[in-house]
Amino acid sequence: MRNNRNLKIVAILLIQASFALSVLGQNANFNGIPDSQLGENEIRFAAIGDAGTGSKDQYKTAQQMLQAQGKTNFNLLLFLGDNIYENGSPKDFEKKFIKPYAPLFKRGVEFRGVLGNHDARSENGVLLQQMILNMGTKTYYSFEKKDKLVEFFAIDSTNMVMETPPSETIEQLKWFEEALAKSTAKWKVVFLHHPLYSSADRHGLNGPDNEEMLRVRKLLEPLYIKYGVQISINGHDHVYERTKPQNGVNYFTSGAGGKLRKGNFKVDSPFFASGNDQVSSFMLFSIKPESIKFWAIGIDGKVLDSGLIQRKTKNS
Repeated sequence: MRNNRNLKIVAILLIQASFALSVLGQNANFNGIPDSQLGENEIRFAAIGDAGTGSKDQYKTAQQMLQAQGKTNFNLLLFLGDNIYENGSPKDFEKKFIKPYAPLFKRGVEFRGVLGNHDARSENGVLLQQMILNMGTKTYYSFEKKDKLVEFFAIDSTNMVMETPPSETIEQLKWFEEALAKSTAKWKVVFLHHPLYSSADRHGLNGPDNEEMLRVRKLLEPLYIKYGVQISINGHDHVYERTKPQNGVNYFTSGAGGKLRKGNFKVDSPFFASGNDQVSSFMLFSIKPESIKFWAIGIDGKVLDSGLIQRKTKNS
């Protein structure tokens, strides 16, 4: 009965939100991002975290994503947690999730996502996100794209920050290792809420939640290295950051989707490569068999950072 009731809520909200986004239309330049013609063996996706505030910045950033989708034709959007502030309540879904992203949904963009610590505070909200974000019966899962070009692994990191991981975390880690071991995808991409590496002062290096970051790293990094995960994308810190590759893994924080924390970087961090803590932003990725291109795009449509990751082979 509960699932049927929540499905009705989803249907009602989608109907209510079936109008075009009416925020300020900004003139984006999007210099350097690809045009709408996808290659035969290419997928494009966007990622955004900590967005669900209902603020003007969330709506303006969503508008830039809509414009970027029109140019690049990306067809997958990853939500990196804290999708509904402050406590994941279903009553906030229309303003803080459905309305900003309905135009992307109407264009056929697939929504996937993970939960953040704020989302996990509402049981009914969790159930609703599981349905909207195609999680299935658990809050962690994986899915493939383009005939094993890439496999995405969605991790629920909220309980991983605890000093003693609960049984749910142990079960998830067992699933994660088995899923990685079975994967034959060319690219393995993990997305989750909490960072393994962060130079931001709030949740990262030497910050008040530094121990949480280290706990998540201790649990996940050995599996990343053992099974060849190439990219890990997280939110939680309300900034954009790209780290220097750590043990062969490329880490990105895209947590400035609607709640920016200005002046939060410690740029003398040993793993900081590039970042921005001055404007809200999202990320765009293009995956091909031999390489991944990435772009961090600001609220005004300007490219904040970009780069290329080459796939390593056994002979390289």
